[in-house]
Amino acid sequence: MLAYIWFLFISGKNNPYITNYLGLILFVPVLYLLYKDKTCKKALLALGVYLILATFYLANITIYMGVSMSITLFGIEIPLPPMNFSALLLLILYFVLNIGTLIELQLDYKESKGKM
Repeated sequence: MLAYIWFLFISGKNNPYITNYLGLILFVPVLYLLYKDKTCKKALLALGVYLILATFYLANITIYMGVSMSITLFGIEIPLPPMNFSALLLLILYFVLNIGTLIELQLDYKESKGKM
């Protein structure tokens, strides 16, 4: 998805936002950890953080900017940050596919008393 978006930017069909640059820059540590860590544990955690940032447009992986929404509770309107729903779907898929591994990582972290 990221490669396709940057192909569109390079071909001149769209102009990137600053968050698109951040999305590309912040994906480099995920690739580095995937290459460096043979167990892929750190890369898996870094990808989760990256997808959370992409969901809230801090690291944009799409062309378009999101729509702001709000929630009304007891007559008070609470604005929510704009969300990228395609990144949110990827984040949900990430958690569904990796929930067992993430739980094991959390238990290993607790067992080692915070030393990862």
